[in-house]
Amino acid sequence: MISRGRSFNRNDYHIVFCTKKRYPFLTKKVYQKLRKIFKEKEDSLEFKIHIVNGMTDHIHILLSLPSKLSVSKVVNHIKGFSSHEIEELYWQKGYSSFTVDKTSFNKIFNYIKNQKTHHENSTYESEIKFFS
Repeated sequence: MISRGRSFNRNDYHIVFCTKKRYPFLTKKVYQKLRKIFKEKEDSLEFKIHIVNGMTDHIHILLSLPSKLSVSKVVNHIKGFSSHEIEELYWQKGYSSFTVDKTSFNKIFNYIKNQKTHHENSTYESEIKFFS
């Protein structure tokens, strides 16, 4: 939630995107670097990341945006900056984004937090269909 003066906005999004050709590049060490890189963008663009997690070939992010920022702008910034900062990291074109209402926020947060458990029983494709 982001407050500016007398205006109040709560624009929460669940974002998902994949490595190029679904290459399994995202190790625990890479995720640690990504969180630091995303924090830089979070601070410079003034949005809030609540959690980042995923599997070796795709990433989930739960974030809140002020009304002045579009989802596409933020995704372009974090994908571009992270590819620039981490050698050999390439993202597929595009992304998926889903709005998150306040009653679903904790459910989505926990879903992202427990990605490994979820993927024991489902694929990335079934995930996207579930959220669509």
